[in-house]
Amino acid sequence: MKAVSVNRNGAIFIPRQSLKNYVMKNLFCLLASILALTLHAQQPNVVSINLNQSWKFIQGDNLEYAQPGYNDSGWKNIQVDRVWEASGYDPYDGYAWYLIEVVIPSSLKNSTFLKDSLRIYLGKINNFDQTFLNGSFIGNNSKNVPAGTVPDTLFKNAPKSLWDVKRPYTLSVNDPRIKWDEKNLIAVRVFDEGGQGGLYTGDQAISMTKISDYLAIDNNKISYKFENSNLSKTIALRNISESYIIEGDFSIKAINKLTGEEIYNNETKKLLLKPGQNQTFVVALKKLDQSAIITYKFDFTKSGISKIITDETPYITTPLAVAEPRINGASVTADRSFDSWGVDYLKYDWCSYDGIAKDTTLAEYKKPYFVMRDALAKVNRDIVYSLCQYGMGNVWEWGNEVGGNLWSTTGDITDTWKSLCEIGFGQVSNQPFAKPGNWNDPDMLIVGWVGWGPSLHPTRLAHDDQYTHISLWCLLSAPLLIGCDLQRLDDFTLNLLTNDEVIAIDQDPLGSQAKRVLVDGDIQVWVKELVDGSKAIGVFNLSDKTMKYDLNFEKAGLKTGGELHDLWRQKNLGKSAKTMYIAIPSHGVMLLKLK
Repeated sequence: MKAVSVNRNGAIFIPRQSLKNYVMKNLFCLLASILALTLHAQQPNVVSINLNQSWKFIQGDNLEYAQPGYNDSGWKNIQVDRVWEASGYDPYDGYAWYLIEVVIPSSLKNSTFLKDSLRIYLGKINNFDQTFLNGSFIGNNSKNVPAGTVPDTLFKNAPKSLWDVKRPYTLSVNDPRIKWDEKNLIAVRVFDEGGQGGLYTGDQAISMTKISDYLAIDNNKISYKFENSNLSKTIALRNISESYIIEGDFSIKAINKLTGEEIYNNETKKLLLKPGQNQTFVVALKKLDQSAIITYKFDFTKSGISKIITDETPYITTPLAVAEPRINGASVTADRSFDSWGVDYLKYDWCSYDGIAKDTTLAEYKKPYFVMRDALAKVNRDIVYSLCQYGMGNVWEWGNEVGGNLWSTTGDITDTWKSLCEIGFGQVSNQPFAKPGNWNDPDMLIVGWVGWGPSLHPTRLAHDDQYTHISLWCLLSAPLLIGCDLQRLDDFTLNLLTNDEVIAIDQDPLGSQAKRVLVDGDIQVWVKELVDGSKAIGVFNLSDKTMKYDLNFEKAGLKTGGELHDLWRQKNLGKSAKTMYIAIPSHGVMLLKLK
């Protein structure tokens, strides 16, 4: 008997049992297809894997720590968005290890236009590192190492400036050291030679390399120039790959930071950069009395992705200097001889004294500073004695006892908004201990060309960040130690450092440190008492957007009816009322004096 028959009109006849089998078979295939589609929908392409959680930590050194299967049950959990001192390992210098286990899914390879290399990014590490994947040595102080390289201890002899260098390590997707869709062990051997140590930026991640990784936008290598009523800077695009051609559209736009108005727009279509090629562009604007946000955007033709970075234009607020020199806002008497001024300054650094100190008691913290105090007492000259020991043991409470004139209240500052913010706006509990001859030191100024030795770079602070920096340090009566290359001072930085009315706030003879009197969301108000009975006021915007704020004088403990003066612009603003409306740019400040 035939399973299927066809009549003369072309109609198909299927027996009942055969029809049942046919339907069941095809229904099964349909359900299987639906299930496969569902499972595929539940496994989207992974773009990146965060590595900022679940790290383990141990002090000491043993290369066996890098091997899979090593028993790490005695290790401690640690955060990698802060130095290890901030996680309770203070003080500690020398070797330590970080471990993390992570599954690297093969779907990661489908997340990007390029599919050739895996990128393991460890953020920044203080000071030196050797990095291992599944027991194999893959990276040394930010550089990839060839397979089979044997680790040694020479990595800790590298330049000190490596603490501020990013650690991206890349491997070919075909590298057998990667275990796709399995657990992978990442081990990081760290050596800290003194001060702060460890993984600390909190942005660690695994991803595929992107075409945008090979495009460098050099927007900070040359400072803006002020020429009459114009402002200009040259920037460069560089193709840093050895094999890829970069194609796309490049635009530069400027937006007034306070008003949001577009004031500049320059677009270059179908730009092509061969491997190793670069091209320069000039940004030219009219000089402004506030910052403009500059956005550099490159749209890659084939991959469909974009690379965007921003910076801000400088603006000068201080009027041109008068012909007669002034110090602290007062005229210099003619009979004052500069030749008679002698300045001697000693900064006594704790650094690797950890290796000598018996313990972390207050007595041990004080001991080396007593020794130097006694030595200085035998010198027939006044010498400023600066204690550098990162604020350990609340040094502001006993710095005077060991003869100190100023003392570091914190670890080293870096030229980032995060570092500036955490250190500067953290100077609260030490306020009562500041007085003439005894100063809290929140570290040196981070404006201009900064860094170590030949590895200098323009500060990464935006220009409003820098106005906040100088304003806050002056309100804090902090030592103003210039930490930049004086031969490369641009117009903006020089103007920032030479506003005599602002400097006078820092140098006020009363020697009082400002108090934080108001915190209103992202707005902070700090007030400093001055020797003539007036007050210096800083209204700070810590947010990432322009804020419009009504300053309530009564709520801030300030009088109404007093004379208000803009210190940066050196101009009078009239009488103070009950409230004052202020528009403050992101990370910016209004610095006032109230008489």
